[in-house]
Amino acid sequence: MAHPPSKVSDIAVVIRRYLANHPNASDSLEGVQRWWLGEGAVEAPGPTVQQALDRLVKKGTVVRKLLPDGTVVYAGSHPTSREG
Repeated sequence: MAHPPSKVSDIAVVIRRYLANHPNASDSLEGVQRWWLGEGAVEAPGPTVQQALDRLVKKGTVVRKLLPDGTVVYAGSHPTSREG
């Protein structure tokens, strides 16, 4: 079931803002819901958050990584190094 575009867009904005402030962040869907959206006090069901993440992956803003244990995590496409 598709969710209203405005809600998905609103969540995508919050995710982009979170990644701007935490460029090395990487988390699962559940982590995104709890930590990335939690900072902005945004509550959204998993399918809506997934649609926002999928949209950001398609745009190249977010990358999807499959871990060896099968867990899918999301991260910004341009993390910065804090070394040195």
